[in-house]
Amino acid sequence: MKSSRSRPGSIQAVTSRFSRGSGEKVTATIRPYLPWIAGAYCLPIVGLRNDLNGSALQYIRMTNMFDAFSPYIYKNKTGVIEISRAMKLHREDNSFTERQFDLIVRFKVELEVHLSNYFGTRVMLAIYGSTLNGFGTCSCDVDMSLSFPAGPPRGKVAVGGGVCPDLVMREVAKALVDYPNARDEQYICAKVPIVRFRGKDMDIEADISYRNDLALHNTQLLRQYCKWDEERLPILGVWVKTWAKRCGVGDASKGSLSSYAWILMLIHYLQRTEPVRMLPFLQYGIHNPSEDQYVNGWNVDFWKFVDVGQSQRIGISAYELFVGFLDYFSTHFQYDKHVIQINTPGNVVKMGRWYRCPLVIRDPFELDHNLAQGVDDDSIPTPCLCASQATACAPIQRP
Repeated sequence: MKSSRSRPGSIQAVTSRFSRGSGEKVTATIRPYLPWIAGAYCLPIVGLRNDLNGSALQYIRMTNMFDAFSPYIYKNKTGVIEISRAMKLHREDNSFTERQFDLIVRFKVELEVHLSNYFGTRVMLAIYGSTLNGFGTCSCDVDMSLSFPAGPPRGKVAVGGGVCPDLVMREVAKALVDYPNARDEQYICAKVPIVRFRGKDMDIEADISYRNDLALHNTQLLRQYCKWDEERLPILGVWVKTWAKRCGVGDASKGSLSSYAWILMLIHYLQRTEPVRMLPFLQYGIHNPSEDQYVNGWNVDFWKFVDVGQSQRIGISAYELFVGFLDYFSTHFQYDKHVIQINTPGNVVKMGRWYRCPLVIRDPFELDHNLAQGVDDDSIPTPCLCASQATACAPIQRP
């Protein structure tokens, strides 16, 4: 049979199925028929000799291609279990301890006191991001949103009767100069101005922004998704973030994707496992529009209930789901046509100013924001292009 070079997302599909307790089959990934090997697949091979002390990930190595003829998960079930166990240990060993989290909260409260004294009015700092969304590690930054519950100070930050975020952040940078537990203060002018600094006592990096309310709701949304599968989703999220950084595509400041974008890609995939969806669409089908909550003109409402039984019906290991995630985004998802999004079932077609964007990852609340807009056109970090050494595609012959 003749075969020609095709693009990801071709019509014919091969599915890899895994058993669950009831004897039914669940498709962990949809694999389109490909007559060529997608190079740089980055399948992880983990050295398990040291997994008991949590250092297994130090021995991770990524393969540079996959076998298009057979399912590319371990045929040895013991190997799947061991790697899933290593993934779990990696997350446990890199998560916040209760004491570390208490120190972060104390750090935040002491900073609130200092800033309140500086501005002459009460300052509130709300933590958001990886620290609270369920995908955090002990090395992640601490993101905080600043607000003035009793009203902004007069004179320093007011412009035309309102508050200027840029002026607020510049004043925060000045205030931190005299704060004994801060060093390396840096004001960063961006779409959302921030002040970045390091805490001396804990040696953590922290970012402060002004009234970043959408980020607070994003944190709550991701945390709600974690509640649907508190065993596997946090493990997968931390692993995907580590994998992306290890492959050099997990740092938005260097022209690749942010950790937040990778987490949205993971949720997007887990909402589309078949025939049972591992995760729901928490923003879809809200039946009482009168209770919708809006922030900066965007609807931030989502379902608050949890049905842990839905994901428990899928008896697939974390490693198998990770392979399915790589498979979906390297061979199935049509980047030229569709938007990566977690709001609604089905495919959202790229239109308007996104039509020519090589990669679109839509923010779940700020619907006109593409999280991949800063990615270079020539280096779109799809999983099939993420290996450290191999990027070429090698043709093969079909029988």
